[in-house]
Amino acid sequence: MTHSLDTEPAPKDTTRFDRIAERIENGALTLTMAALVGVAAVQLILRSVFSSTLVWADEFQRIVVLWLALLGAVAAARTDRHLRIDVVHKLLSPRLRELVSAVASLVVVAVASVLAYQAGRFTVQAYSFGDTVMGDVKQWPFLVIMPVAFGLIAAYYLRNAVRQAMRAIAGDEGRAG
Repeated sequence: MTHSLDTEPAPKDTTRFDRIAERIENGALTLTMAALVGVAAVQLILRSVFSSTLVWADEFQRIVVLWLALLGAVAAARTDRHLRIDVVHKLLSPRLRELVSAVASLVVVAVASVLAYQAGRFTVQAYSFGDTVMGDVKQWPFLVIMPVAFGLIAAYYLRNAVRQAMRAIAGDEGRAG
């Protein structure tokens, strides 16, 4: 089995949970992208043919782009494919490389956890104040993606840190971040 964002075979420590999460996340990405393209196509047709628009479409598309970015970040975290600078990384021994990767993953866990907490506070405030978008639609359900995505990123990188530390301790020269 290969990951959809990955050309390498699935790691030997891929679990059933990983496979289910991958399907759910990829499905959410697909539906979100379809919504974005669908609304954009309808807007284009309405503007070109009928000189009309959906008044809520531009705001909806901004929200969907936020969702796509965060879902993509979660997918990258799941497969440990976030951007990184590999200059020094490539000079290290495999064991030290895994250890450095584990420490870097723990930094990501800390940052993503703070972001999840703050995004959660922001979402609760939007709920408390009754903020709306696209007319009279409550805003908070659209914001829930932020704490959820950053929480998932933190969880995936915590898992990555544990796996990397275990490989460093075992001296496994398997896939090195």
